[in-house]
Amino acid sequence: MSCNQCGKSSRPRYASPLVQRHHDVSHIHDMDARPSKKVSSKMISGDGDIWVEKIFQSTKTGRLVRMFESTNTGRRIQSEPPSGASKVIYLTSEFVDRVNERVSERARNKATVVRS
Repeated sequence: MSCNQCGKSSRPRYASPLVQRHHDVSHIHDMDARPSKKVSSKMISGDGDIWVEKIFQSTKTGRLVRMFESTNTGRRIQSEPPSGASKVIYLTSEFVDRVNERVSERARNKATVVRS
């Protein structure tokens, strides 16, 4: 992965092939973005941790639950990362769609088996 705008090296930023395949680790520059005038950058301090989005399926209900897990402590938080998160790695939308399709397909298959 390389960046023409900032001159970053072309080495992959995350060694794990699982993270590269299922998580959004792209390097994006927004040319229209400007620094905030309301908050000074000196006031902002993160937790220095990386939070990774994961999807879990309940064994009882089969419902999917999105969680964010700390790579440092292993702590899990449901639905959104903590407000002081330094770095957040989100799942790609394609992966989430595939998981949702699989779960709904399994639910349909169970319904047809029960009816027969």
